[in-house]
Amino acid sequence: MEAAVGVKASVIAFDVNETLSDMSPIGVCFGEVGAPEYLAKAWFASLLRDGFALAAAGGRQHSPRSPPKHYAGSFTLSH
Repeated sequence: MEAAVGVKASVIAFDVNETLSDMSPIGVCFGEVGAPEYLAKAWFASLLRDGFALAAAGGRQHSPRSPPKHYAGSFTLSH
């Protein structure tokens, strides 16, 4: 990829997720509610993916929201 000569960037973005913050406590929280702790990484990756895609598309999603119906049963919690 070639840099555009003489063009100034109007925005510079840095990805600091998981660099400046320790995400491991989220896994513990998943475990406390009966979900496997390893799902926290997949959840966080999905959160970032969806957030970036929504922002890039110019959309906005209100929170909190329920998972789509097709997600029902995707993750089973065991007690």
